[in-house]
Amino acid sequence: GFRFAGLFAVSLLAFGACASSGSSSPSSAVLGATSMPGGSLAISTSTTSLGTFLVGPDGRTIYVFAMDAADKSNCTGSCAALWPAVTVSAGSSISAPAQATQRFGIINRTDGSIQVTYNHLPLYYYAQDAKAGDTNGQGVGGVWSVALASGTMPGSGGAGASTSAGGGVS
Repeated sequence: GFRFAGLFAVSLLAFGACASSGSSSPSSAVLGATSMPGGSLAISTSTTSLGTFLVGPDGRTIYVFAMDAADKSNCTGSCAALWPAVTVSAGSSISAPAQATQRFGIINRTDGSIQVTYNHLPLYYYAQDAKAGDTNGQGVGGVWSVALASGTMPGSGGAGASTSAGGGVS
């Protein structure tokens, strides 16, 4: 069986007060439920006809953007106003649902915020989702989709997903 403690209980790397400038390399740490001074973000899942996908602590649907590169958000400016990044503060932790089979991580956005990633895919909310359970962002522009718990991009040939045969969990 799965060793959930090993998969989900590694804490987020704390950001030093003197982080090296010019370094925008992402953290590939698995983020877990360990309580840290920065607070925590509780991710859960919802299952509908769209599949099993990630939702935020308030039940809002979480999305991925097909135009993003691994560990790099390409949604800034007016895009980010409509598709706000799922963010955490420095020193925060993320509690992952059991259905999440891939790793959570973080990247530094150009605006200085810290965005959460899942299987190297940056995560977003959709401003047009009025309440928990809304999935109005699904399929927008042919490039937005719910963030599947499998960590893959629907209909994109699995972009962002691990290409190794066991899902890449080590």
